[in-house]
Amino acid sequence: MRDSYRIGPLQLAIVVGAVVLSGVLLIPQTVSLAEYADWPTGWLITGWLVFAAVVLVPPIRPATVITGDGITVRRLVRTTVHPWREIADIQFEQVTGPFSRITVRGAVLYDADLRRRELPYLTDRRLSDTTAAELATAELHKRWVAARGPLWQPRTTEVEQLVETRRSRNQVWQHAIVAAAVGVLLALLGIVMVAQALPDATPQASLLLLVLPLLAFVGTAVVGLLRRRRDRSR
Repeated sequence: MRDSYRIGPLQLAIVVGAVVLSGVLLIPQTVSLAEYADWPTGWLITGWLVFAAVVLVPPIRPATVITGDGITVRRLVRTTVHPWREIADIQFEQVTGPFSRITVRGAVLYDADLRRRELPYLTDRRLSDTTAAELATAELHKRWVAARGPLWQPRTTEVEQLVETRRSRNQVWQHAIVAAAVGVLLALLGIVMVAQALPDATPQASLLLLVLPLLAFVGTAVVGLLRRRRDRSR
């Protein structure tokens, strides 16, 4: 049985519609301008086609394809094939980095070398909600267990260590971002106080907006990373 996860119809319609609309609005104007200014029309249209490809290809090309032989992970540039017996584990995790404003959870596989592979579009955003994505991941996990064969060797402990390492590292950066945000608020408060007490010093005080958030981010990150290193060495 072959299953695949790709961009959803609504997202595809939005992306294609935006490209078509840009062509309808821009190409006639571009051709007219090119004729008026004696510019090569072909180059301008080629530029728009490149723009259309840059917008269309990144969301359309990625896919997760599941067959009887394993899982194919297709990214923008690279495609990797993972036979069932070479998959160390399949997990349901957060699949966005700590700097993302939107938290997305989805399926992740760990290959024979314990490299983490996020499965495109097998996520809660693509499958409407977290419950649906969890169920789809659970079904994929069952299919993997049934197909991996008797020679497969469990590596659960190693995978769990990788998951915990990634979780704690992301937590460090999240704390650093919060500290930087607090630094911005304190810097703004300091600028207001300086402006009220010493109006002539306001331009110099504005440097606080750069210094305090940076110090807060770096300091919190360094402390967090040192704590992680200490905990791992115990």
